[in-house]
Amino acid sequence: MYIPSRKTASLFLSFALLFGAGMLLFGFWVSPEQISNGAEDERTPVWSPRGDQIAFVSNTNGVENIWLMSIADQSLKQVTSKEGSDWFPSWSPDGSEIAFQSTRSGNLDVWIVKVAEGAMRQLTFDRSPDLTPVWSPDGKQLAFASLRSGNWDIWVIPAAGGKATQITADTTDDKFPAWSPDGQTIAFTSSRSGNYDIWLAPAAGGEAVQFTNHEALDDAPAWSPDGSSIAFRSDRSGASEIWVKSLAGNAENQVTIDECYAWSPSWSPDGKKIAFQSNKSGNEDIWLVSSPTLPYLLATKMKNKMRKLGRFSQWVFIQAAEEITGQEYD
Repeated sequence: MYIPSRKTASLFLSFALLFGAGMLLFGFWVSPEQISNGAEDERTPVWSPRGDQIAFVSNTNGVENIWLMSIADQSLKQVTSKEGSDWFPSWSPDGSEIAFQSTRSGNLDVWIVKVAEGAMRQLTFDRSPDLTPVWSPDGKQLAFASLRSGNWDIWVIPAAGGKATQITADTTDDKFPAWSPDGQTIAFTSSRSGNYDIWLAPAAGGEAVQFTNHEALDDAPAWSPDGSSIAFRSDRSGASEIWVKSLAGNAENQVTIDECYAWSPSWSPDGKKIAFQSNKSGNEDIWLVSSPTLPYLLATKMKNKMRKLGRFSQWVFIQAAEEITGQEYD
């Protein structure tokens, strides 16, 4: 291994100190931001199409209902009443309605509420549970998970009501559908590989392909607005964290590094932030984090490397540089 002169080593060390400090500061600057802090749990955040509100679930009144939070001032508005347990809100593309799963009929079904008036209508009526509805980008259909076939599969139903169509048919679990921005593909969580991973299926039906392949749990997929990436929850780091994978390659980037329970990611319409739920504060609350960028990932690697190695030295700098750049400094 090449050993530089004392002068060169001193310059390297000075650069390592400055670079490390800068990256640590930048890493702190892009740390997740808590935007809800209620006494009760607040879960499953979903950005509105205009990006000015987040719909979420809160049990503030003793039962789970759908609420809205203004991004500008964090003011709250209750959307559904406390007649049943309401979960997993999903905005219509025009922002006028929210679909959700609810027990208000005595069974787990898909319901739709008009945001402005609060008027509600029941969309599914099967005796089997229907869960986690999501709108198609054109607003004409909703995908959801159901047990009506005897297994958890993905189904699609017209937004106006009518007959549901089965999209996946597997003997294992298919859950948490997420419609691609172009309307052509539905991402979902499946155990068909023997482990819970993210899979992709044609929205019109057809053969599904595996998107993530890891021995850890991957679930709750969420498409980026441009359709280039999918955010999801994974415990591959040893904790439940938010990850992002590009459709163009195999790179999988960890977005949260808090070693707390993080789940249910949702992209902002401009693709710059991801909302998620976390128990980092002690309760389940809503948090925001910047979408993955190279400086953030560099900061993460620098912090992890320095935490492991401790003292700044010539060797520390070289090892950190190799870790960050992927190149050897012989």
